[in-house]
Amino acid sequence: MPQAVAMKALLSKTMPIHQEDQQSLNGLLARQELLKRFWQTGEVGHSQGTVPPKCPGDLNASASYWSETADIHDHRAECQSGEGCQTLTNLERMVAVRGALHATKTLLNNRSVPYVLYAGSALGQSRCNDVLPWDSDCDVAVAKEDLAKLTAGELASHPGYELRVKSACIPFSVIDLKTGLYCDIFQVDLEADGGRSVALNWAYAESSCPQFPEWNGHPAKCEVYPTGSFFPAVDCELHGASFKCANAQDANLAVKYGASWQTPDVSTRA
Repeated sequence: MPQAVAMKALLSKTMPIHQEDQQSLNGLLARQELLKRFWQTGEVGHSQGTVPPKCPGDLNASASYWSETADIHDHRAECQSGEGCQTLTNLERMVAVRGALHATKTLLNNRSVPYVLYAGSALGQSRCNDVLPWDSDCDVAVAKEDLAKLTAGELASHPGYELRVKSACIPFSVIDLKTGLYCDIFQVDLEADGGRSVALNWAYAESSCPQFPEWNGHPAKCEVYPTGSFFPAVDCELHGASFKCANAQDANLAVKYGASWQTPDVSTRA
């Protein structure tokens, strides 16, 4: 039984639910499911009736989708614009995600930290040569031994961005202080299982990986990939700019998302 359904059933058995309370509960459960989906897939829910294109280039600049908004407040770091996190249009959100990815790339290059695009950012690059139109963050992966080269603080190369320590599972994030959107920096063990595989620390993965720290009191989990599937990285393009992709990016995406990874798991416009 899905978590939200189970919670609703339990609450309905333990206390009477009035109509107003039922509406509040339904909203809470829907919000919980959106948040759970975001942490598992990196995808953000959209308002009813908003259907994104498969790729940004599939819609012209005047299409109504770009001026529409989505509720992403649960997926932001603290905004420091003086007015808190403001509502963003889909175009503003997409531009902000691109900006966070550029800032992250520059930071890692300046610190001599090899990286590859990961998760939703790798999906966007492979499908669209761009970020996914519905994404609300960006993702890169680095070798865990290179984390020592990173120190939290404002980015001199990109005023308005800051590198912050995030968690045991995701060591760092680059934050856009104006919008609160961010780029997560994941850690990879390139010599897992005696050099026979590559392990990427992810709290919702299935394999146990004791080489990574515990997360919220739970043993570390990781995704397991074939040796050499991440580095050496290869040049790739995203929205006209040069980035680094895993040398087996498409195969890695199939490991993470399954054989149908090329098909979006959200509704998109034809």
